[in-house]
Order: sequence, then structure tokens, then C-alpha cells
Amino acid sequence: MKGMVKLNNMKRLKTLINKRKLLILQEQYKKDTEQYNVLFKEEQDRKDQAIKEIDDILWKEHTRKDCEETIENLRQCLTDISRLNSLQQKIKNYLIDEDKFNSSQKELEQINNSLSEIHILLEKLKEIYTCPKCQSKLHISNRMLVVVDSNIPSSNSNETEMQETVQKQKKRRDELIIIYKNDTQKKATFDLIQSQIKEINEQYETIPEKKEIESDLDYMTKYYQKILVFKTLICFITLSSVVRFFYLFFIRIKACYKTMDI
Repeated sequence: MKGMVKLNNMKRLKTLINKRKLLILQEQYKKDTEQYNVLFKEEQDRKDQAIKEIDDILWKEHTRKDCEETIENLRQCLTDISRLNSLQQKIKNYLIDEDKFNSSQKELEQINNSLSEIHILLEKLKEIYTCPKCQSKLHISNRMLVVVDSNIPSSNSNETEMQETVQKQKKRRDELIIIYKNDTQKKATFDLIQSQIKEINEQYETIPEKKEIESDLDYMTKYYQKILVFKTLICFITLSSVVRFFYLFFIRIKACYKTMDI
């Protein structure tokens, strides 16, 4: 019985000792964490200042903003040159002969006028009558029979010729309409491409050589990337050993806290 009491007392004593150790450790952990945070902030501020000073040195020849803007402008210039070359090749497919275009348009108007005149004559022909005595051709005008105008055909043969002429002219008109529509579409596309070429040309005093732009872009890109890599290496080197020490110490304190036997 006395042995059980003594064992229980020893367990309670061990628990009290462990709790006391834990309280001490927790208090130390809190202090170390606060100290770590202060040191980390100070070190971070020093590092930021060092990086700023490094930036001023690294980007002395060309600022970072200037590099990025120059690279973007050079890339856009290459895009414009490629697009301009493509448009200049494409526009060749939409060239039309202006003289033939105007001639076709004029011929189409003439045919339409001719068909309109023939149609009027044929309509008048339907109203022609033959005088039984003199065989003269007559038609009604203002409710009176009058001799027909000399322009109106006086025989069926002439009417047949006119019908044939109408068929030929209609066939030619259909051909001209197709030609005119195709040329009109080509001309509209030509004008559109021409305006796009003009828009690109207006952005430059003279269009630069593609090889020259590619060379400048290659130089600026390599310069920009080299500075970024160099800056990354320097930033890595500037990491303080104090920060690393406290980080490792912080990890050890956490490990002790987790493994504490209560």
C-alpha cells in the first residue's frame, strides 16, 4: 500500500517537473520567436536595400523599364515587318486593270440602255396595224391612227432580228455582270489591303531592315536575361547567415516542443 502511494507521488512529481519544463520552454519559445521575427525583418530590410542598390548598379546602362519597353517595341516592329511583307505579297492577287474595269462598266451601261430602247420598240410593235389599202404601218396615237415612226420595225423579219439582238446582248450583259462583280470585289479587297499597308507605313519614318531589328532584339533580350540571372545570384548570396541560424534554431525549438514527454 505504501509502495502504491509512493509510486503515485513520484508520477505526480514527474508531471509537475515536466509541466514546469514545458512552461519554461514555451516562454523561451515565445521570446525566441519574437527575436527571430525582429531579426528577420531587419535582415529583410537590409536585403531589400541591398537589392535596390544592386538594381541601380545593374540597370545603369539601360533601366529595367527601358529594356522591357525596347524589347516590346522591337517585337512589335518585327510583327509589323512580317505583316507588311505578307500584305505586299497578298495585294498582288487583287490587282485589276483599271482601263478594262472602266471599259466593262461603260459597255454594261450601253447594253442596258440598248435593251431598254429595244424593249420600247418591241412594245410599240405589238400595237402596229397595216392599212388595207396602202399597206402602210399604222399605230394609235391620241386615239388616232398615224403612220409609225421610222425607228419602229416595219416587218416581222426586223422584229426577229431585234429579238436575236436582245438575246445576244443579254448574254453579254450576264458575262459583264460577273466580270464587274468579281472586279468590284477584288478592288474592294485591294483598297482594304492598301489601307492596312498605309497604316503600318505611317508608324515609321522608314521601314527598318528585318535583320537589323532581329539583331537589336537579340542583344536586348540577352542583356535583359543576363542582368536578371546576375541579380538572382547576388540576391541569393546576400541571404544572411543570421537568418539561416535563427531559422534552424526555430525548427529545433519546435521539434523539442513536440517531443516533450509530459
